[in-house]
Amino acid sequence: MKQLYDNVTETEVVKFIEQWMTVLGHLARYPTTNRAVAQGVHKLFMLLPGILGRQEALELAELHHLLLINGQPLSMEAQNKEAVGAFMFIMLEHNLRSVRIHKDVGEEEFLALLEMLAASSDERFVNIAQMLSKRDVVNVLVEQHVPPSASVKVAEITPAHDTVVIEADAMIEDWDEASPTAIRRMQVNPRHARTEVRGKGMHRVTLFLHVAQLPLVGAEISADKPTPQTKKIEDDGKAMLYLPAGENKIVIVYESYTIERIIEVEDEDQLFDVDLQKIFEF
Repeated sequence: MKQLYDNVTETEVVKFIEQWMTVLGHLARYPTTNRAVAQGVHKLFMLLPGILGRQEALELAELHHLLLINGQPLSMEAQNKEAVGAFMFIMLEHNLRSVRIHKDVGEEEFLALLEMLAASSDERFVNIAQMLSKRDVVNVLVEQHVPPSASVKVAEITPAHDTVVIEADAMIEDWDEASPTAIRRMQVNPRHARTEVRGKGMHRVTLFLHVAQLPLVGAEISADKPTPQTKKIEDDGKAMLYLPAGENKIVIVYESYTIERIIEVEDEDQLFDVDLQKIFEF
């Protein structure tokens, strides 16, 4: 049984993380007023002193996709536990490098942290440190990579591309000045990143997919030219693709349906209205 610090063992920490993940699962589905949620949060909070030992704080940190507890990496056996892997996934989803919980933390402060970690991955990136501050949380500190917005325009035109526009929370590393269309490594939060690479002769088109007057939300639309591209239909029923002039085959996937359509692209910002009512008539 591996001892991490004081008299705190790795087994105890893993059990604490397992309980933590259970609470986050409940918080993702039910309000904090739910009795089971409130009891789970309180039980987890009461476990904190035992995990803290004689430490001033409990720090959970990510380093090279491994979980460290107060600077000590868990064993590979512990790293491979389902709950530990799920916790690491949440940290990476929120771009968290570390979470530090001071021994004087109050239950309301602890709950504020749990609520933010339980937020749906579909939600827009949130600066957790800023949100904790707004809720007057002083005994929980997070180190979070908050990527700056980047907007890059290619300085030199190449035969393959004429513009590259990036609108994203991103960190660009190792920009190749000799070949300005190349980004060797880029960290992007996919929930709200948009990368546009437009080749010569490409037209931006919008497709509106609907059944009668109802947008076909959740469907995916794809095209193979000039390179494979797939977009998800948003709440307004629309998706944007970049296609060459002429005939283009698009493929629509919705639940068990796969539908093919041919569209004729002529102009920039062309709108295609695709009514699929006949497909879904029974």
